[in-house]
Amino acid sequence: MEADKTREKSMTGPDAASTSGEKKKFEDEVFKVPIYPGAKEAPYTRLTMDSDVSKSYNCTFQTSDDADKVADFYNAEGAKVGKVEHLPIGDKAGTGFRTVAIQVSEKERIQVQAIKNPKDGTTMFSLHYIITKN
Repeated sequence: MEADKTREKSMTGPDAASTSGEKKKFEDEVFKVPIYPGAKEAPYTRLTMDSDVSKSYNCTFQTSDDADKVADFYNAEGAKVGKVEHLPIGDKAGTGFRTVAIQVSEKERIQVQAIKNPKDGTTMFSLHYIITKN
């Protein structure tokens, strides 16, 4: 996947082990789904967390599109890489808050949360890729 040229780059996290055991930098591809078209990355939001039970990659983005449009995009893209699960919270269109959960494999999960700012109409959304250990 080629990164969207319109996005601003921020801090890049440290080298991180992929699920296949090889080392690679924290790049957009780590999320397994494309970054929403035209979204701008919020500065300094790339975060890798590693604990005894899981490893996760997180990043936050902003777009002028509505949260529903972002959720629709990730529902469609998520279905290409795994099973999209509908959660009781954030599954209703028109609320300004949407959540998309994708079960990629038994130990891999992607979660997207999108929230619309009522003051300026922009939507902030965060991508979380979680790998469960053991």
